Amino acid sequence: AKERASRIGVGVSEHAQSIFEALSKTLPCRWDQNSIVVLDEIAIDSPYTTDTCRELTSAASTLLRVKKVLQGELGRLGHATPVG
Repeated sequence: AKERASRIGVGVSEHAQSIFEALSKTLPCRWDQNSIVVLDEIAIDSPYTTDTCRELTSAASTLLRVKKVLQGELGRLGHATPVG
């Protein structure tokens, strides 16, 4: 139950939660306040697009991978954005 609760963002939009759930099917994710943290290396901030991805560590290759997965999930959710 605790793990399930940690997968629910507090005070985030339904859109943000949908993105989190889609990403977490492929990559390990967790919430850090309103940011989605992926692989403990990348944070995705609101409005949760490829432009709002940032490295938490020096992880350029991970950043590119996360952006590609995010772009695919946004496309499936109907919110396509270019990889930037």
